This record gives sequence, C-alpha cells and structure tokens, in this order.
Amino acid sequence: MRGIALAWLAGMGLLTWRELRDTRHAVPPGRYLAASGLYALLALLAEYQPAARVAALTAWGFDLAVLLRPGMIPGTAGPAQRQTPPGDVRPPIGTVKAA
Repeated sequence: MRGIALAWLAGMGLLTWRELRDTRHAVPPGRYLAASGLYALLALLAEYQPAARVAALTAWGFDLAVLLRPGMIPGTAGPAQRQTPPGDVRPPIGTVKAA
C-alpha cells in the first residue's frame, strides 16, 4: 500500500509539473480526480495480497509513462505545433493580444 501511495504522490507532482510547464495554468480538478481514481482502484486491487506487487508496479508504470512523454525531459521533442491549413489567415490561438 505504501508503494501505491508514493506512486500517487509522485504522479500528482508530475501531473502538476507538466500542466504548469505546458499551459502556465493550474491543473483542472477533473484531471486530479481521474488520476486519483486510477490510483485508488490500484490501491483497492493491492488489498488482495497476491496482486499487491502488480498493482504497485502498475502505479509506478503510469508515473514512468507520464515522465517519458515527449517533451517532459529537457532536450526531447515536445508536442507538435498545430499547423494552419493553407489560406487560413487567422493567427494562432494565444498570439493576438486584446486592445
């Protein structure tokens, strides 16, 4: 159970770090709720002793997947920028400042 609690704490930290770095906004509560629900289900699975190790490794695997997402580690390619179709004269979102 301790392994899943530590994985949950690490996962929440990674989720917060990724969101603040990418969008400069707070994490929407729904993302925290969804991630916490996943870890809660893994903790419930870990109550069955033969499945405890698998549940903990799965929890840490989700953390590893978040960490290894492209752009999370400096020097790796980030998410691809949205390309505007030919003839689209609108500026990309976030580049126009209100007067």
